[in-house]
Amino acid sequence: MADLELDQVTKVIGYHPRFLDHFLRTQNFIMKGDGPLPYDYRYYLAIIVSIMSFFLQISGKILQAVQTVYFHF
Repeated sequence: MADLELDQVTKVIGYHPRFLDHFLRTQNFIMKGDGPLPYDYRYYLAIIVSIMSFFLQISGKILQAVQTVYFHF
């Protein structure tokens, strides 16, 4: 796993190998395992949930959310 490009969250979780194993297996099952939703729907829902989570973290201030997302790129 040392040769793979890992995101920051996975690197931090990597300090707890047992938890990392469970996390990666769960993530793999949700995103790539057998299920009723097509893969593109799963990724679309993951994007929507992450955007909604970000919006709620900034207390639902729509103008601030738009400015942050717009100027972040």
